[in-house]
Amino acid sequence: MACVELDGRPHAVTGSYDSTVRVWDLTDGSVRATLTGHTGWVRAVACVEIDGRLHAVTGGNDGAVRVWDLTDGSVRATLTSHTGHSGWVLAVACAEIDGRPHALIGSHDSTVRVWDLTDGSVRATLTGHARAVYAVACVELDGRPHAVTGGIDGTVRVWDLTDGSVRATLTGQAGAIFAVACVELDGRPHAVTGGNDGAVRVWDLTDGSVRATLTGHTESVITVACVRIDGRPYVVTGGDDKIIRVWDLELHWLVETVGLPMPTDAVAISGIDIVIGMRNEVVFLARRGQ
Repeated sequence: MACVELDGRPHAVTGSYDSTVRVWDLTDGSVRATLTGHTGWVRAVACVEIDGRLHAVTGGNDGAVRVWDLTDGSVRATLTSHTGHSGWVLAVACAEIDGRPHALIGSHDSTVRVWDLTDGSVRATLTGHARAVYAVACVELDGRPHAVTGGIDGTVRVWDLTDGSVRATLTGQAGAIFAVACVELDGRPHAVTGGNDGAVRVWDLTDGSVRATLTGHTESVITVACVRIDGRPYVVTGGDDKIIRVWDLELHWLVETVGLPMPTDAVAISGIDIVIGMRNEVVFLARRGQ
C-alpha cells in the first residue's frame, strides 16, 4: 500500500490477493481505478514520479514488476526478463539514483534488484541476504542514496545504491524481519523495523546502534510507517495481534492503540492520517478534529 496525491486529492494505492491494484480516492472513498494485469497476489506497492507523471510500481506472486501511470491507468512497463526475479516479489521502494528514478525490489529469491524506471534496465542485483527479502526502504546517508532491507534471515542490511556495496549489516532482531521504514531523529537517519519477535526496533544508521526497542505487540509486526505530527516523529505499527500502535519516537512512548477486527497487512500515511489494509478491507483513520 502507498499514498499519493492525484489531482489535488489524497489517494491510496493498494494491492490484493485478487491480483488487482486499486486506486482509492480518500476524500470520498470511491475507487478511481482498478488496474489489472498481475496474475497472482499483489504483495507490494510504491509510488514514484517518472517524466513528471505519478506512477505506481507493483509486484507479487507472479514475479513481475509492473509500472502504472496513475493519471490514465496505463501500464508504462512490465519488468520481466532473464534478469528478473526467480521468485515472488515481496517488497518495493523507490529512490532517485544519479538523477533517475529507480525501483528497489525485494524478492523471495533472497535478492534485491535495482531497476532503472526510465529505460527498464537492471542497474544492480544486491546479494547477501540468505533468505527471502520482505522489507525495503530508502534513505540518504552522507549525501548518497541507500537502501535498508530485511527478511527471513533476521538481518537488516544497509546498501549504498551508488556503487551497490553493503555499508552495514545490523543484527539483533530475533527472527524474521517483515517491515522497515526510515525517519530522521535528532538530525540523524534511522530505520524502524518490525518482525516475528513482536518488537519494534529503532536503529541509528550512522553508527548501527539500536536507539530503542519498543515492546507491546504480542504477535508478529507486519507493517511500520513513519509520520511527523506537529513536528514530532511517530511510527505506526501493526501486525497479527490486530492492534495498531502509535509510538512517539523521541520519547519511545506508546501514545495510541486502535483495536481491529482482523490482522493488519499494511499501513500507509496520507498527510497525518492513517490508511490500513486488513485482508480484503481498506480502512481510513482521520485525525480527531479534522
